[in-house]
Amino acid sequence: MENFGSKASENIIKVLSSSGTLTQRQLINITGLSARTIKHYVKMLISQKIISEQRDFRDMRRKLYL
Repeated sequence: MENFGSKASENIIKVLSSSGTLTQRQLINITGLSARTIKHYVKMLISQKIISEQRDFRDMRRKLYL
């Protein structure tokens, strides 16, 4: 696996690639990382265009990551 700067970001990428589209809450539950850590690394990975974000059409307040 390519090095993305931290074990947390690598863990997020690994989970998303194996599980597909997930919410922030699902990422927290699966990875065991804190909400703050997930938010930080998801934002970083989106800015690097490694993962993407979209709205959940069933609940537009919720974001999905893939």
